[in-house]
Amino acid sequence: MLKYPLPRGNLRTFGTCGAGQGCKGPCDDSRDSQAQKFKYLTPSIYRRGQNITVKWGRQNHPGGFIRLAIARYQDSDNWGSFNEGVIKYTCYETNCGPDNPNNTNWGVLAGPGSQECSTVITIPDYLNDDMYTLQWMWYG
Repeated sequence: MLKYPLPRGNLRTFGTCGAGQGCKGPCDDSRDSQAQKFKYLTPSIYRRGQNITVKWGRQNHPGGFIRLAIARYQDSDNWGSFNEGVIKYTCYETNCGPDNPNNTNWGVLAGPGSQECSTVITIPDYLNDDMYTLQWMWYG
């Protein structure tokens, strides 16, 4: 699950939404349901060219990859907006792994662990001043 930046996800799915969980779009929470949340969660402000460390918990799930994409907030209920705004792909466990690398019960480096995984992205310099949504998607 995404740890940083803070997810805009809803409480119903705790900021996550997998296949078959009733997701209505590319984000687990549509724009319409965000107005109330912005009273409690201040959107982050970033600048073009700024590096951001995106963090997620390993959650005992080895394997897969992460896709990071950016879309204008106004367009963030549309899958195509994120498909056109992909900025990075990275392996799920690029810099994290099992708590005990010698535990091979489920395969090499597939043991349990809750380490923090991360990658660095650069905010693209071609973005206009606006409000955007960063999409973090895990493909298992």
